[in-house]
Amino acid sequence: MSEVIQYQGYPNEEYEVLTDNGYYLPINRIPYGSTNSGNSDCYGRVISNTNASLFLLFCYSFHEMGMNDLPAIINFILAKTGQEKIFYIGHSQGSTIAFIAFSAIPQLAQKIKVFFAFGPVAFLNHSKSPYPKLAFLADNVGKVKKSGVFKAFDYGSENVKKYHQGTPPAYNIQGMDVPIAVWSGGSDIMATPKDTEQLLPLLRNLIYYKEIPHWMHYDFIFGLDAHQEVYDELIEIVQNFP
Repeated sequence: MSEVIQYQGYPNEEYEVLTDNGYYLPINRIPYGSTNSGNSDCYGRVISNTNASLFLLFCYSFHEMGMNDLPAIINFILAKTGQEKIFYIGHSQGSTIAFIAFSAIPQLAQKIKVFFAFGPVAFLNHSKSPYPKLAFLADNVGKVKKSGVFKAFDYGSENVKKYHQGTPPAYNIQGMDVPIAVWSGGSDIMATPKDTEQLLPLLRNLIYYKEIPHWMHYDFIFGLDAHQEVYDELIEIVQNFP
């Protein structure tokens, strides 16, 4: 990741963050924008070119990411920047871990100005994507799709030891009070329109929603019309947020 950031003409800082369960997580920080104005075709570049400080994180298992990794990373960023609150952008699984963290850990949610969710994934009842079938995600995401409920990982006979109850608890998205702006793709086979429709009524502090009819799941990263469909609107919300 560092090589990619530097190749695109952006400054790069690398850090390791220690989680409360003893793991070190690598994250990258783009502290300011590039002098190359042509590098602005993904949301990371767009945000960094506003002279905001951008942190990038890449992890894997969604429950542990939400309950352990994301809190550690957010607290590290706050300490590093001296800010009291930050904006959070989550695409796909990045939104999944935020729904977990911000609904289960209210004190963490209070540190978020706005949660921007791109192609949000909470329910997979209508997903036709092969992504949940991949070996390293089959247990985590596949069981959510099978159950139709956004809940913690099912450890079977170990649930009582892990959760102090026989079944894994559902994540209480309705309890999340973070202001949230959502963009979804009308042609998304991963975060489908029907699953997004199920999610939206649970978001009690939804400040903005837009469906882009022709977009698929990865158009948030690679879409040629991303500026006018998403990024310009996101920047406007950031700049006008109290």
